[in-house]
Amino acid sequence: SYRYWLPQVQRPRQKGCPYPALVRDSSKLSRAPSLLAARPTAANTSAMEVRRATPDDSPGVASLVTLTGGAAKYRKRYGNYNVAQLLETGYLCISAVEDGKMKAFLVIGDAPPRCKAADAESWASTFCANYTEGGAIGTCAWIDFSAALDADTAATRACLTFAVSTLKGVDHLILARQPDKRSPEAPPELAELFDVLEPSPEPLLANSDLAYCPRTKLAPTLSVRGACVEDSDDLLPIFQSQSEVLAEHFGDFFLAEIIENADENNKQLVAVADDHAVGLLSASTDIDVATLGACFELQPFGNLVKGSSTEGQVPSEQPADAPAAAPAPAAFAAEEEVAVESNCMAVTLFCLDAQHESRAADFFAAMFQLWPDKKYCVVTAPPTVQRAAFLDAFVSIPPRAGSTFAHTLYLLHRDALLAPSSLSVRRYDPSLHAEGAAALIGDVSSFAIDADTKMEDNPPTAAFVALMNEQVVAVVDLSRKGASTDAIDWYKANYDIEAYVPFERHRARAQAVLTDMVVNPIFATFGRYVLKEAMRLYEKTLLYHEAPSSDVVPLHVLETLVPVPARWRATPNPGDELLGRKRGDEVPGGTLLHYFARRLASDPRLEVNARIVVIGLSTCAVGMLKALLLSSTANVKRVTLISEPGISRASGVVVDEDYPEPFEFEALGLGQRLRVIKARAVAVDAEAKVVQLPDGALVPYDILVLAHGLQESAQRDLVTKAGKELLPDASDLADWNSPEVDIVAELTKVPSDMEEEATDLSGFVSLSSDNASDELADAVSKLGEGSVVIVGGGLDALAAARRLLDLGVAASNIKIACENDQLEPLGDQVIDRVVQQSMEVAVEYGLKFAELVRDNGALSAARFARPVQQDDAPAPAPPQEDDVEAWVERPATPPPEIVDLKCGLVVGASTPAVAANAAALTDYPLTVDSTFKTCDDSIYAAGRHVAGQERFNSLELGACLAQSLLARLTDSSVEAPDFRKARAVSATLPGGLFYCRAALPTVPVDATALPTGMLGNDEAQALLEKSSGVHALRDLAAARDKYSILKVDGSGLLCEIIYLGKAPVEPRNLAAVVGRQEAHLNGAWAAYERGVVDDWVAFLREDWCSAVRHDRFQGLHDALSKMIREDEFGRDLIQQLVGEADAGRDAEAIRQLREKAVGVGGGNLPEKTRKLLEGAVLGYLRKNRGLLPRFSLVEREAAA
Repeated sequence: SYRYWLPQVQRPRQKGCPYPALVRDSSKLSRAPSLLAARPTAANTSAMEVRRATPDDSPGVASLVTLTGGAAKYRKRYGNYNVAQLLETGYLCISAVEDGKMKAFLVIGDAPPRCKAADAESWASTFCANYTEGGAIGTCAWIDFSAALDADTAATRACLTFAVSTLKGVDHLILARQPDKRSPEAPPELAELFDVLEPSPEPLLANSDLAYCPRTKLAPTLSVRGACVEDSDDLLPIFQSQSEVLAEHFGDFFLAEIIENADENNKQLVAVADDHAVGLLSASTDIDVATLGACFELQPFGNLVKGSSTEGQVPSEQPADAPAAAPAPAAFAAEEEVAVESNCMAVTLFCLDAQHESRAADFFAAMFQLWPDKKYCVVTAPPTVQRAAFLDAFVSIPPRAGSTFAHTLYLLHRDALLAPSSLSVRRYDPSLHAEGAAALIGDVSSFAIDADTKMEDNPPTAAFVALMNEQVVAVVDLSRKGASTDAIDWYKANYDIEAYVPFERHRARAQAVLTDMVVNPIFATFGRYVLKEAMRLYEKTLLYHEAPSSDVVPLHVLETLVPVPARWRATPNPGDELLGRKRGDEVPGGTLLHYFARRLASDPRLEVNARIVVIGLSTCAVGMLKALLLSSTANVKRVTLISEPGISRASGVVVDEDYPEPFEFEALGLGQRLRVIKARAVAVDAEAKVVQLPDGALVPYDILVLAHGLQESAQRDLVTKAGKELLPDASDLADWNSPEVDIVAELTKVPSDMEEEATDLSGFVSLSSDNASDELADAVSKLGEGSVVIVGGGLDALAAARRLLDLGVAASNIKIACENDQLEPLGDQVIDRVVQQSMEVAVEYGLKFAELVRDNGALSAARFARPVQQDDAPAPAPPQEDDVEAWVERPATPPPEIVDLKCGLVVGASTPAVAANAAALTDYPLTVDSTFKTCDDSIYAAGRHVAGQERFNSLELGACLAQSLLARLTDSSVEAPDFRKARAVSATLPGGLFYCRAALPTVPVDATALPTGMLGNDEAQALLEKSSGVHALRDLAAARDKYSILKVDGSGLLCEIIYLGKAPVEPRNLAAVVGRQEAHLNGAWAAYERGVVDDWVAFLREDWCSAVRHDRFQGLHDALSKMIREDEFGRDLIQQLVGEADAGRDAEAIRQLREKAVGVGGGNLPEKTRKLLEGAVLGYLRKNRGLLPRFSLVEREAAA
């Protein structure tokens, strides 16, 4: 679907024309630069930082309130309040911080205080009619709370300026306090800007003391006029500061040339402030709309031509992995041009002084007056830069399938400029809105069910419509029935929603479910405003949207709401079930969850339009896509996944336990959030920035991520032999001892049919394949009584042998060919010995795989090379330096022995050596920097095919990669990755043994090993016979068939756990405790030394461990660490231990000293310290008691 290119239409780039596909005639535009990208924000030279307030600001705000008069003063001024509540449910909260101290705090509201939701719009209209020149609720904002240290008006002004810069449609700032005859003036910090108003006789306004600040005091409306050449003197410094490279390239007279060459199709406007030009907009109507229509989804906008019948239609939704039809080649051909009249203009140059950038809309209002017959304005910008501030009202247009247009297209309809003052949200009325709503959403019969119930009675459902000039342009359907206590508890149990939402700040009554939302694409950027107004009218502060993963999620839900990932949940112990997973409302599992809080209406996710192409769906890729696509701060819109199985999990014989369990994976909703190409990447053109597919199609990218995992070396050797035979035929060996034989020539001899044999992989199954397990089963079904050779000697080879046995292949027909003189170690000598003794299949050592041998096209054998050992006789004396003949006659290394193993199937399970899907892409191992970037600035890589990353947890690795990408795309910073999670794998081996290993990236060689179990102990049976008592017999009998070992470093950190046994275990649970202090594991080391631990798996299955492997335990750990550092006893003990370490005491001595100071179960702790820690632990158990029901907690006694 990516095979159609644009060069047939795009003209060669002419000097001075940045958009050859857009502007037909660039001669009169001189050398217009590509200045439509987001420019760098001007540095803040002031020490004061003004930003959105966060929950972490709560202590600072509380301190500010105390320092400025106390809580009683503010309750009298603004009514009852709670700082944490304001931070969570306030429309826009702003903090001004200087040198770490809170200087000012401001809360902006979207409705008048102490006013019913249904009356808020009338209140705003009445106020504007009485005190301003006009306005509506969308142009008004209210001061819900303000405080400033020392009545600092400068800090308050900065906060208010931030507010009007963020809420660009607001023209009126209103202070409506509770009446106070003794103090009618505005608060000191606001007095300089707010004028106290005379009381109004209007009933709606009579219960408030009013003060008013017009937006123009903070951000004056720009005066816009036609440009003249003299304006270039004022504009040039602005232009140079915003684009130094382009200014240097085009010279000082560039702007003057543009202005001078204006004509009917190319015009320029300037914005003036204080008699100086502060901005320039250059626009053109000479646009190739046919090219734009072929490259972008412009049907809802009438393809930007006049008289189109598709204008205003809402595009149908479809899953992102649905096969989108590629444009027909005729769409890109220019032979027959149809005469159409363009309905748009294009911005070709824009610059505006930083302090006025919030008033960019003033420019566009004037621009549409230049061409009154045009409805649309378009802008193109490079996709890899941040969206410019002046594009806030623009809609980004998705590209059509097959488009290779390099830039992002933004579009603005002239009516969108009127939305702040003209767009109104009403409750759905069947008699007024049925026809308009149906045109957008289809069936509206359900909207009328509760339409007659008054809003103050909290109806079960409520539908709302947004009106623009009496036309329905958006529909929102809400329901409180879906937000029942049971449903919310289910969300908490299965999704990480509590990491985003402090539920104690949202009343149960104020929560609802968004069942549907459709917005006319012209007003797509106002979707958040429409949703916020619907929440205000319905009196809700928190919304959810839930949909089965197979359903299509509305586009505006994906882009407006914040996605919530599923929680990591431990695997239930044998005989138990997963708590909290079942639902009582019969909603199918695997659902996608989104949420929207009222504060998010003023804080949209940052839009990222860079074309990100990901090769492979390895576990690392899943971790990256989860962090990238489910980001709460960025809306990453253009991600393409190239993967042969699509978004299905690879079926391998060795299980990567880092991979999300099915519910977690389904909740990612990858099919909804990215484009999937079910194909294999065969090549990358780094210069052209395209990925080539097997059919020759090209996929363009801005950033390429190589996350495809590994290809075992056997397949690599077969595919990349490039016509070279690695070994001669066995019949030629007799001549090798002859001095006349050129050994090098023989080794590199190329038969005429070699190329065809090298690429014939029939009869070969590689375990690197994404569907290895299924392919193995299919190959065995065709094998008959033939033999199987497994190439390799590691865990993959052993697991493949077990899989073949399970598929019915006789053990005598399976042979493992190992290149080394022993199997690869599995982490412990006892386990290696037991596995060797339990082998049900034959193993041959010292065989290096060479090629497949065929008989009439059918696989007959696998050919190997076995190095020939040197004779024990002493080597002859080396020849003289000039005796060349002696070197030729006596080769230093004898030729290898050729070994053919007869078989009908070869399984490649050798040591990974090259990136899967990428034999033609790059060599193994890749090398990356700390941000995962390769030597190519646009190519990133992470996973087991990257040097040094083999032992990292794949999900954690992918998440760190995503953070690096987001930091690049959003011009933010990111800390160097710190990998702390364990990597876990499991497999079933010959002999019916289950193997599991979970380890941190680094396991010290001197780590203390704590083994349990009798498997592999030759004296186990004798011990069992000598034991007495039922308990001892039962324990020994159980331990006889298993073996497990913990490895603990000198500081008590559990670094690794390995298990081998006849019964399967829960690898995810074992991995969850690796990386914890052994003291957290019920004093595991001490319990082992006391002899009370016979089996680590059984020990870690005990009830107490459910709290430790809980996904919220790390939060408790961090809280306890902070408490200990701040506690007097804790500080002294830490200082003492550090001193002992500095004095040279070994780790064991320090451990014993720590245990003595703390005591068993914390028995030696001071009472104050003990109560502090106990309180934190009990709070953790109470908060998570829904998933930790086996802990008996004493409830606090109710107050008398």
